Amino acid sequence: MTYQIRYADDFAERVSAALSGRWNGTTQTTDWIDAYWTAAATPEPDDPPQAVSLLGNLPVIRWYRRGDTVVGYAHGRRDGCYVVPTAAALRHIAPAFTPSRRS
Repeated sequence: MTYQIRYADDFAERVSAALSGRWNGTTQTTDWIDAYWTAAATPEPDDPPQAVSLLGNLPVIRWYRRGDTVVGYAHGRRDGCYVVPTAAALRHIAPAFTPSRRS
């Protein structure tokens, strides 16, 4: 079963809001996104990202769909990337989301 993220920008905005909240002190943690960081990074694709998370007006994470995951590359970090299962990314967009099974 494969789930597609059709709203990659929504996920990128959710990550942007978490990063911004941590930066300005309204949110103390971004553990939910930090939990998806891995040092086992694949090279960043040459094609443009499907979405970008911003901090202020600066692009900080570039997001790509790769199979059943969404992979994010953080600006200035070469030691890994975020690998978020698509279903988890969808739950962060809409916490009550329950994906339907498709044949």
